[in-house]
Amino acid sequence: MYHKILLRQLLRQFGAEDRIPGQLHSLFQSISSVYQHADEDRRLIERSLEISSREFGDLNLQLQKQHGLIEREVVKRTQELSIERNKLSLTLASITDAVITVDLDNRIVVFNKSAEKLLDISSQEVLGRNIDEIIDVHENNMEIPTQRYVPSHDDSLEGVVFTGNALKVVCKDREVYVNLVSSHITDDRQVKMGYIISMHDVSEERRLEEMKIDFVSMAAHELRTPLTVIRGYASMLQDETAKQLSDEQREYMNRMIISINNLENLINNLLNVSRIERSLLKLDMAVSDLENIIKEALDTLNNSAKTKNQNLRFVKEQEHFPEVTVDHLRIEEVLINLIGNAITYTRPGGDITVTLSQKDNNLIVSIIDTGTGIPQEALGKLFTKFFRVSGPLEQGSKGTGLGLYISKSIIELHLGTIGVESEFGRGSRFYFTLPIATEAAKAEMKSSLPKTEGFGIIMNTERQRRHFNKGEAA
Repeated sequence: MYHKILLRQLLRQFGAEDRIPGQLHSLFQSISSVYQHADEDRRLIERSLEISSREFGDLNLQLQKQHGLIEREVVKRTQELSIERNKLSLTLASITDAVITVDLDNRIVVFNKSAEKLLDISSQEVLGRNIDEIIDVHENNMEIPTQRYVPSHDDSLEGVVFTGNALKVVCKDREVYVNLVSSHITDDRQVKMGYIISMHDVSEERRLEEMKIDFVSMAAHELRTPLTVIRGYASMLQDETAKQLSDEQREYMNRMIISINNLENLINNLLNVSRIERSLLKLDMAVSDLENIIKEALDTLNNSAKTKNQNLRFVKEQEHFPEVTVDHLRIEEVLINLIGNAITYTRPGGDITVTLSQKDNNLIVSIIDTGTGIPQEALGKLFTKFFRVSGPLEQGSKGTGLGLYISKSIIELHLGTIGVESEFGRGSRFYFTLPIATEAAKAEMKSSLPKTEGFGIIMNTERQRRHFNKGEAA
């Protein structure tokens, strides 16, 4: 319509509205057709826009609905996460053991209420700080490096990486004794966590144990003096009246002497336990030939084996062995205890074999018997204080249950290991290892020998007596 109005306007301006040339008329017809098509396209576009507008409205409505659903889901998930966090917090707060978690850089990220109470320090003071800035861990009066209980990150590590019992933990001015377990946290790359450390407070048990040790030590010391007097008079009586006594009386006298010796051994064991518990058991270390120490122990016990018609023998797996740095008498004490047990629990006519071998940088001593063996349920407790196997093994044995505990402590002080393998009814194998003396250790040992010029030498009279009784020079 607009193009017709425009056409007429042009014709009026030219004064030729009624006299339109043929070419011009054709042109105007073409222009009119173009405008007509343009009107149709415009109407199509307007309809399309109306449809698009409705579609966009519908889409916007759908997006609003979806947004609402997502928003509700986010709120729900947030609440669930909050509940889980609260559960974790409540769980950690209710655990009576101290729980500390560190990240991959050993910075503390979890410090529960029990840890605050145990170490007397608030979580606000420790969170984000390196664990070695907060606590020091000690074993046998020696500090344990942090690297032992929170090692450098290693993907191959799994589960428990460190355990320790009755460890002293120092935090500021506070000292406590704990059983400590450190475990590697799996999937730590995602959560960026390194280790979780739990500490069970055993300070009270430690205090009671020290009270018990004090009592035992005091009682043992008090018993030693009168026992020495009794032994002296008994020995003198036995020597001076031996010819005047009847066989029966001499038997009574021998039993009395044996009982005195057994009581003396018990007192010495109690004192040794007291020293071990207080980390006061000292070693007189020297470079020694382990084969000679074994032969001395065998000579001491050979008669006991003969009285039971037992075959006691020594087997070497090679001709010569490297030397070891040991306390000669303490290692002999271990050997006498282990071989003596084998003699006690092996039937008459049985076999007891002591072997010496080498593996890598250690010498291995094994005591193998054909005795009664040990029940499987008892093997894990053999090296604990005062433990004795119940049942048939108690018959004929009057031990205190301290010998194996003392032996284990002595071997561990030598940086060795001790263990047992046994099958009930078929015999046992007790063994221990000792590290070979290095050239550096030998040189250090020689340089530490005391000079005799201008200095006195303190002698251990008890050890001297034991050496001279065997016809040796100490």
